Amino acid sequence: MSHDPLHDRGKTLEDIFFAERDRQLLVAIKEKAAKQQAAVDLAALTGIQNGEVLDRLADLGLTPDTLAAFAIVPLLYVAWADEVLDDGEAEAILLEARAVGMRDDGPGYALLQSWLSRAPRPELFDAWRSYHQALRPHLTSVERQALHDDLLEKARRIARSSGGLFGLGSVSADEREALRKLDELLTA
Repeated sequence: MSHDPLHDRGKTLEDIFFAERDRQLLVAIKEKAAKQQAAVDLAALTGIQNGEVLDRLADLGLTPDTLAAFAIVPLLYVAWADEVLDDGEAEAILLEARAVGMRDDGPGYALLQSWLSRAPRPELFDAWRSYHQALRPHLTSVERQALHDDLLEKARRIARSSGGLFGLGSVSADEREALRKLDELLTA
């Protein structure tokens, strides 16, 4: 059989072309699988069963880790507003963290533990605010209201968990102001 250099070069070109196409298909398959897994994880975490909503959240890049951070940062903001985070607030924040899927053995939990003893830098809340502002236009008015109500109610629970006599007087003036600012930001 004769050796045809043109045929050999054509075969090499074809192999490289299809190898690149295979790589692109593999990347697309992995991205689709990751998006599907994110939707499954978000469904388990949030209780949302609507596939369209879950797909939209996954398309926006919302992962269980992002959701956990998004849910916890405003609670830290309110709890540290008076520059004191007491045991009741710490326990309430840990309960909320577990409720949004943060595991005790995960890296986020260790970081959260450090923020329960030392206030996070203000840049953390600034990043949360920026993320919220970028997310808002992608949500319907019903979703925005649900987010507002959920986060604000959790933040109020954290503020009330700090003690006082039968829960009376336990929300400091600084925490009330932080709640007001959070309400304003979630409404804007």
